[in-house]
Amino acid sequence: MKQADELGLFKLRFIRDRYGALIQASADRHNHRPEVVAGIMMRETEGGLSKWCNPPGPACLGDNGHGHGLMQIDDRCFPEYCAGSEWKDPASNIEFGCRVLADKRAYLRNHLPNGWGLMDDWLERAAIAAYNCGEGNVRQAIKRSEDPDSRTAGRDYSRSVLAFATKYRELNDPAPESPPYTA
Repeated sequence: MKQADELGLFKLRFIRDRYGALIQASADRHNHRPEVVAGIMMRETEGGLSKWCNPPGPACLGDNGHGHGLMQIDDRCFPEYCAGSEWKDPASNIEFGCRVLADKRAYLRNHLPNGWGLMDDWLERAAIAAYNCGEGNVRQAIKRSEDPDSRTAGRDYSRSVLAFATKYRELNDPAPESPPYTA
C-alpha cells in the first residue's frame, strides 16, 4: 500500500507543479477550492498520467473516447466544446471543468427544496458527485436519502476526490515547525 501512496503523491505533485497555477486561477474565478479541482483532475486522469489516458498527456481521451482532456469533459454533454481543439489545451480544459462544476453546484443549490440540509460542504460534495454522474442523478439520490455518491462511478467519486484534495492541500501546507529542543 505504501508504494501506491507514494505513486499517488508523485502524481499529485506532478499536477501541482505542471497545472497548479492554472488550477488556482480557474478555481478562483469559479469560487472553488483549488484542491478540489486538483482532486477531480487526479480522479479523472491523474494529470494525464493515468494508464486509461489514450494518448497520455493533456490531450488524453478516456471513457471509451467520450472524456476529453485533463478534466474529462464528456462529448455527450458538451459536444460543441469537444468537437473543437480547445479541449486539448490544459488552461481551457481546466477552465471548462471549473465552469461545469460551478454549474452543477448552482443547479443543485437552486433545485433542491429548502430544508434538505445541504450545507456548504454537502453542497460541494453533491456538486462533485454531479460532475461525474449528472445533477439529476445526484438530486434523485438526495431526495431518496441516498448518499450523493450512490450513482457515481465506483460509488465513491466525491469521497475519493475530497481525499485527493486533502492530500493536495497538504502538499502546499508549510511543514510544521520542529518543537524547540528541551533538555
